[in-house]
Amino acid sequence: MQLKPYPKFEKKAEEYFLSGYNDAETILKVILEHLGEEDPKFIKIATGLGAGLGRLGETCGAVTGGILAISYKFGRVSKTEDKWHCYELIRKFIKEFRGKFGTIKCSDLRGGFDKDRKVCVPYIIYAVRLVINIIENSINAN
Repeated sequence: MQLKPYPKFEKKAEEYFLSGYNDAETILKVILEHLGEEDPKFIKIATGLGAGLGRLGETCGAVTGGILAISYKFGRVSKTEDKWHCYELIRKFIKEFRGKFGTIKCSDLRGGFDKDRKVCVPYIIYAVRLVINIIENSINAN
């Protein structure tokens, strides 16, 4: 998938992450800003997902934050609404992320928590770029 860069939001993502937001919080915060729907309450739901689900090294927070962001835009509020379009976009996001980095597992990407958190910046920047592209492509397709 050819990705259009979004330097303004990619730079914000790096700044937020290096200032102390976790990876999942960072992705959700930046995507909400991109959508013009900033609300600090939403960042709270991403806190426990950081560093591979509560710092367990499981699914990367950049991935879970991306899933939250895509779900925020395309999820449903009623059980009668369609969920399959959202699922399709989530699968695309995960496939592309895994295709780029070989895994979505935090501990494999990071190589352990003893390393500087800066090692996560490329994953965060790519996730922001990928999520924005997926959202924009989906909006433009409809």
